[in-house]
Amino acid sequence: MKYLIFLIAFMGVLPLGYILTLNRKYMRCAFLAVLLPVMAFNQVSINFFSHENYRGTSRGMEVSLVYLIALAMLIGMWILYRKKPLLPDTGSKIYLVYFLLCIPSLINADNALFSWFEMWKMIMMYIVFLCTYYYLYYTRDFNTVMIGFGIVAAVTFLTVVFQHVKGIHQANGLFPHQNSMGMYMCLIAPVFFAYYFNRNKGWKRFLFAGFFLAASAACMRTYSRGAMVGLPFGCAITALLSLRYQFHMRKIQILLPIFLVCFFGALLLLPNIIKRFEKCPERIADDTPISCGFRLEYDEGQTLCRGRFE
Repeated sequence: MKYLIFLIAFMGVLPLGYILTLNRKYMRCAFLAVLLPVMAFNQVSINFFSHENYRGTSRGMEVSLVYLIALAMLIGMWILYRKKPLLPDTGSKIYLVYFLLCIPSLINADNALFSWFEMWKMIMMYIVFLCTYYYLYYTRDFNTVMIGFGIVAAVTFLTVVFQHVKGIHQANGLFPHQNSMGMYMCLIAPVFFAYYFNRNKGWKRFLFAGFFLAASAACMRTYSRGAMVGLPFGCAITALLSLRYQFHMRKIQILLPIFLVCFFGALLLLPNIIKRFEKCPERIADDTPISCGFRLEYDEGQTLCRGRFE
């Protein structure tokens, strides 16, 4: 049934995405359809050759609605516009080298199929990158991209608040795992900060300041150690580069209240952050009892474990 649904979506989304690229107004709507489904990524994706019990980052040859719309828009832009290199910038060439270096894993991996799942995801991610690159290159419509990311950040933040009320310690928001949300917010929050930091006036400054606070709060609420370290680092780089290329005393005045808010927010979260770094184990040893009396037992050569209460 899932393959039949995919076939119907494939035959409908590709021509529809191409038609939408013929008009710039509709192209914005199509690109929002690339950004927003991340809020329900698993629900709009299927896995070919799926191994649902595999606990890696990919459980099959994942094909998402995001990838289909991005591919349709990319084909449409390649047909409509003349300039269409497959490797349009230096970053894409570096990504190609990285991809080629990963190919030997198909030979060396214990399970070549699982390795291919990751390689497939890299290809799909590059399609989304190319779609975004050419959309921005031909339309210069950065507002649609920023608003799309902002909607995801705002809705995720509200979901995190709801999960907090329900007593969930490490919130994952709309993402499959808290580390996934932590990485997403860690990357997008400095972009919102850059928009607010470098705009002199306009109501959008305050809109994106709100998006920045929402993304930062959601990121910290994951208690992901990498995200908690990466977010301040990314914002610091953004601020330093902004001051380096366009220094203004107004920016210094902006940094002070932001620093104070972050400082008091860190103090509020500090007990849980310390607990997260000090008491989170690197791994749970085989057949090791957990404090609640639940014992994990691993089968030899299996990816799954079974548990029992003692």
